[in-house]
Amino acid sequence: MIFEAVCSLTNSPSQILFMSFLPKNLRYLRKRRSERQADVAKQVKKRQNTIGNWENGISEPSIRELYLLSGYFDVSLDDLVFADLEKLESLIKADIQTGSSFAKSTRHDLHFVAKNMANEGNRDQFWLIARELRKINEKLDVIKLNLGFNAREIDMKYPK
Repeated sequence: MIFEAVCSLTNSPSQILFMSFLPKNLRYLRKRRSERQADVAKQVKKRQNTIGNWENGISEPSIRELYLLSGYFDVSLDDLVFADLEKLESLIKADIQTGSSFAKSTRHDLHFVAKNMANEGNRDQFWLIARELRKINEKLDVIKLNLGFNAREIDMKYPK
């Protein structure tokens, strides 16, 4: 679902490759914790210069290393790679301070909030909502599996 939304906004699946925020996010998350590259390197059993190369976009971590990094920094793999975490954090803080419609979204219909943000043309908040919707869908899938139903049975019983 998110992949299709990204493709429709970029008009090309190949452009998705250039949307990685990984180097920026690694540096941001490390500095937010007041850590050195050596501290992060120790966690993923790499050299300090390897972390520097990742932060500078010279090289990229393996899938296993991405998994370790996401666990260490307590962020999802998707967010680590595809979200501008520094910008998202500042948006959330600004929304809470100003009392915007997104900050109050827990009390309002999600479609109403999404429609308002689309009308306002705020792409950053759109991505924030898209990320949250993806997380909700993932949790619903887990609930469906835990209830012993397969997704097809539930969709047939409760059509959209």
